[in-house]
Amino acid sequence: MDEKIKAEKVIEQIINRGIEWFDYKARDQGFWRSYFNDAKSIATSEIFNNEINHFIADLMKFVTYESDSFDKVLHTRTAIITLETLKKRLLEIEDPSKPVSVEDIYEPI
Repeated sequence: MDEKIKAEKVIEQIINRGIEWFDYKARDQGFWRSYFNDAKSIATSEIFNNEINHFIADLMKFVTYESDSFDKVLHTRTAIITLETLKKRLLEIEDPSKPVSVEDIYEPI
């Protein structure tokens, strides 16, 4: 019997808890609009960006002065990439009022 490994179960075992999220686009248009506006507001917030930059500076300070192994450097780099990816994800929330073009569907994303 071939059972597919479900990502949710693997994550649950690793972090000892489940994770849940929802598809904001599957909700009504008003919710999607609110979600988009909130994400844009957070990602462009001076406070949010200052704290992200401060966190990255702290991580860089750790790498420079405290890390004593290449593994710690790699883990710290992963943390920095994670912070940058979070901000990028917020900025990439699709605007529900912009129609999605189906022209050039084979053009790279």
